[in-house]
Amino acid sequence: MATTKIIPGVLDLNSATSDKGLKIPSGTELNRPSTDVTGMVRNNTNETSGFSASCEEYYNGIEWKKINVVDNSAPFVAMNSDGNIEDINGNITTVSATTPATRNIEYNPNTGKYYYVSYNVTPDAISSSTPFDGSSWSNDNLITSTNRTNYLHYNTATGWMFRSMTTGDPGRLNPAGDTFTTSWSNSQRNESLAYDGTYYATGTRIGGTLYYTTDPTNATWTTNSSFSGVNTSWVESDGSNNCIVMVAQATTVYYGSAGFNGSFNSYTPSWTSNEIPIIYLNGIWFAIEASANKLWYSTDTLPSSAGAWSQVNYPSGQSFGTSLANNVVMKPRYRPVNSTYYITSGNTSNNYWTSTDGINWTAQDTGSGKYVIIANFI
Repeated sequence: MATTKIIPGVLDLNSATSDKGLKIPSGTELNRPSTDVTGMVRNNTNETSGFSASCEEYYNGIEWKKINVVDNSAPFVAMNSDGNIEDINGNITTVSATTPATRNIEYNPNTGKYYYVSYNVTPDAISSSTPFDGSSWSNDNLITSTNRTNYLHYNTATGWMFRSMTTGDPGRLNPAGDTFTTSWSNSQRNESLAYDGTYYATGTRIGGTLYYTTDPTNATWTTNSSFSGVNTSWVESDGSNNCIVMVAQATTVYYGSAGFNGSFNSYTPSWTSNEIPIIYLNGIWFAIEASANKLWYSTDTLPSSAGAWSQVNYPSGQSFGTSLANNVVMKPRYRPVNSTYYITSGNTSNNYWTSTDGINWTAQDTGSGKYVIIANFI
């Protein structure tokens, strides 16, 4: 019987930091072993599973069985410019509920619902757990206030959802789906919610401070003295104490590596638009400057200078955000199951773009001729 020798450096199954890989047999079903043995595993290049162009298969003692990729993420759900639901193939579902002209859509896995809110108008949020059933969308008790809505945010790390308001009490949903709408005493305009691993934070837009807390149900949040007299707008964190805070009505960027309760430094970035949203997503910081048709990115752990930012590589002949000035609804999304970034293009020639690295983008067109606003993937 022949003995197969393993050459050192080819196979390493013990090192957690090894850059080696295990190569299994690969080919079509015509290349399977002449004698099948229970437990055999190989890659079949003539089969697909999920988003993979090939898939692994195993022999169970009777037959070869394909190992399927199970997609447990939320489906692709987007609101188009008509206020109707659209799937990844461009199929449109008419929403029967009244929908405002400018919108923000988020999925909350704790309640199993998609929430669709207005920007700067008063109607309550509408929601649905079956988004492709147009008649299922109806008013939701996420907010009962008559104050104008700004944005909707879902934090994957903590399971909290936050609905910011122009004035008054923001709606907050905890991971159990309980609503908090009556215990907020910081009535300045708030625009976003971020979590640094310990503290939740929100900007004020007016009032000259930054608020943070360990418990979003608290009636009063602590103020950070670094922002005394500074009207803050967008706040963001990587979830590990690295934080960025944008200034309202200015381009200034504040950054800190000690959490929202720590100290911050500042710089003037390369973009010229005021208080643009900053999004941290799967290791990349994005700055959305839709009003100037620009999307910026940084792969630094914490972008601490203007030079840390670059513009993405746009699809050939494409511009960004030409038809949509509400920057925040254009925030990028990341779908783990196919390792792909998505972002609405803000124009009607190509509804959205995709990218595998967050830097180089490809235009996609679902065929409806309407820009779409994409819900988060969980």
